Amino acid sequence: MLEYDNSAFYYFAITLLGIYILPSTYYVIMELLQAFVLGGDDVGAKARTKQEQAKAKELKRQSTGFQRLNNTTFISNLCILVLAWMTFIYLIALVSNDGEVNQFDPYVILGLEQGVATAEIKKAYRKLSLKYHPDKNIGDKVAEEMFMRVAKAYEALTNEAARENYEKYGNPDGKQSLEVSIGLPSILLDNPKVVLVLYLIAMVVVIPSVVGLWYANSKQYGEKNVMYETYSAFYTLLQDNHRMRNLPEILAASAEFRQINESKPGDAEPLGVLLTKMRNEKVLVKPKIENPNILRGNLLLHAHLVRVKDQLTPVLVKDLNSMLSHSFDLVEGLIEISHQRKWLETCIATIRFSQCLVQALWLNSHSLEQLPHFGDQEIKAVTKGPKPQAKTLGEYLKVPEKDRKGLTNLSEEQKADVLEACRLIPRLSIKTELFVEEEEKDFLDDEEAEQEDPEKKRLREKDMDKKLLKRIREAEAAAIIAREKAPRGEQIFEQDLVTLRVTLTRENLPPSVDKAPPVHAPHFPRTVYESWWLILTDKTLPANKAQQTAEGINIHAIEKITEQTRTVVHELRFMAPPRAGNYEMELQVLSDCYLGLDETISVPFEVLPAAELPEYTAHPEDLELDNDPTIFEQVMAGNVDESSDEEDDDDEEEGDGAGEKVEKGKRRQQVAVEDDDEDEEDDD
Repeated sequence: MLEYDNSAFYYFAITLLGIYILPSTYYVIMELLQAFVLGGDDVGAKARTKQEQAKAKELKRQSTGFQRLNNTTFISNLCILVLAWMTFIYLIALVSNDGEVNQFDPYVILGLEQGVATAEIKKAYRKLSLKYHPDKNIGDKVAEEMFMRVAKAYEALTNEAARENYEKYGNPDGKQSLEVSIGLPSILLDNPKVVLVLYLIAMVVVIPSVVGLWYANSKQYGEKNVMYETYSAFYTLLQDNHRMRNLPEILAASAEFRQINESKPGDAEPLGVLLTKMRNEKVLVKPKIENPNILRGNLLLHAHLVRVKDQLTPVLVKDLNSMLSHSFDLVEGLIEISHQRKWLETCIATIRFSQCLVQALWLNSHSLEQLPHFGDQEIKAVTKGPKPQAKTLGEYLKVPEKDRKGLTNLSEEQKADVLEACRLIPRLSIKTELFVEEEEKDFLDDEEAEQEDPEKKRLREKDMDKKLLKRIREAEAAAIIAREKAPRGEQIFEQDLVTLRVTLTRENLPPSVDKAPPVHAPHFPRTVYESWWLILTDKTLPANKAQQTAEGINIHAIEKITEQTRTVVHELRFMAPPRAGNYEMELQVLSDCYLGLDETISVPFEVLPAAELPEYTAHPEDLELDNDPTIFEQVMAGNVDESSDEEDDDDEEEGDGAGEKVEKGKRRQQVAVEDDDEDEEDDD
């Protein structure tokens, strides 16, 4: 019967703990290094302008010291790791003291050096046997084990047979047989029901509870890390006529924001003051949803958009920062719903609302307010006058640095901040290219490149049927004509799959720099990297704009570019119109982080009739395949061959039988003749 083995269990437990301890220890050490040694090296924790100093200081505070370590993940992992290390060390100690897993060395056990006299051996034995005798250590299993080891060591050094066994096999008892046991602690034998209870707890309580909690949490979230409850609220609340002023309340109605905006003590007075201020300044649209959590989130978002965050309590600021950190996923959810419903204006309004969230600007704000130290006076110097220099931030960035207005009343430090911000904000050059991918033409070109050896071709055609050879040569000639008449890549025919290749180049970055810097957003609580939305639609004509808006403008593609390289190439695909003629589409390139940089590009193209496409001609090798038997024909031919073979065998068997009958007949006739001759002789 198998027995429980403590030693095997110790090794098994040490192995399992080691699998957890190694990566967890690495994680804890790296977090400690980031918190106290390497912290503050993050790009977002470095101020590039004076306006970013407060944000950089806060990001550095959050990413260093005890503030970085003050999170549930690190604390729980650290506690578990400490317990794991304590258990690991305890198991190591048990292994080192366990007699069955230690190497047997009688000199070490008795505390003697190699080659000592027999008298010293007896002296050490008497001393240790008295020390670990069971009568003096009642109930001490370690002492009992040591007493047995001391006795065995003494025997190995004084008994000739035991010494010989020890020298040969490493054990005074002689050669040991292989033992198989169960890697569980022997303490379970004292309480056999413990195993059953632990098994039931693990299988009936622990595992189902863990799986249930995981499933209950995971089923709440859909795509883009947005809760299903949030999607349901967005589908219900979002309307086609909603514009930017309506979006803060809809965003506040998300399940994520409602959880953040649970009512807290001390909210009433500051929120009441904020609500009165928003109503007096006519910033807040009359709320349509009477829910305290949604109203709280709506007010906090407006406080951020009009830059009165300094009037909030620390608790409100913390909740607002948490909302803003989750806002990008929710905004993408709103864009997805608008795209599904073909609400172009709502979709564009949502993207521009994202710009306002990042830059803390609202409806009446000017895009030049994104520049540090730019107020009404500086904006007026740029946009007003007989010859206004620029109307938007995008136009202002194209003005050479030495010619830029609005810097007269600024100090040298402030001017440096403005110029640095202008270098950080992207200045795009956009190129578009329309084409149709030519897979068939590429295939023909590849075949043409692989020229067949003339001699091999002659030998191949020698054994070919004349009619087939004529067809192949006609097909080759037609293929040559087809290649000459094949449509070029820029030609678009009816129902073609058209590719619009968009190339974005960040001209603000030097050629040696291949990654865009973080967004200049001093009022946003975390580091953000820029993204661009590409929206391809039919062109909206002024004459029928109202009708197109009512029916829904055809949106061919909405895609997001997140690459941060200097040059980005992105391809949009759409189906060409079903009728020939001249068409024009609009490509809108929208930033999700900056106001005033959006561009609309016209994409004209001509669709040719499908009747002008050259007639399709099969490749010569495809024609040769027509003469090859199909699988069905091959199977049928095989069956016919087998039937013919069987018939031949039957004929041979029938032929052999007929020959035997003839031979038998001849023998009978010969026997009959001999009998007649014998009868005649008898008569004579």
